[in-house]
Amino acid sequence: MPESIKKTFPFLIVPKPTKKERDIGCENIEPKRWAEELTDVDLPQSRNKTERKNYHPTVKPIKLFSYLTILGSREGDVVMDLYMGSGTCGMAAKLNKRKWLGIELLEEYAEISKSRISAIKEE
Repeated sequence: MPESIKKTFPFLIVPKPTKKERDIGCENIEPKRWAEELTDVDLPQSRNKTERKNYHPTVKPIKLFSYLTILGSREGDVVMDLYMGSGTCGMAAKLNKRKWLGIELLEEYAEISKSRISAIKEE
């Protein structure tokens, strides 16, 4: 095992996704704030005044989901994501030569997921 991994094993240290990573495939999505109309509760993400193309509040790093995908499946397996959110799990599955199936309740997040996953080119 490499020394860099031994230092933190069994944990994987992964930074939050960069703005560039968050917005992969979202070029044609109209920028807006997080879906504040979904709640009357005072949440940190509803206080953010920044408009974004990918306005999902909890975008995960592709590196993290690639690690989890490889850990739990083999090439050609189906990876299922019951709460797609911004589509990171589907992106990781596609990058790691897995099939994927995703479900998302909110249409606006499904659109973000679809755009981000479609931006990943299969090799």
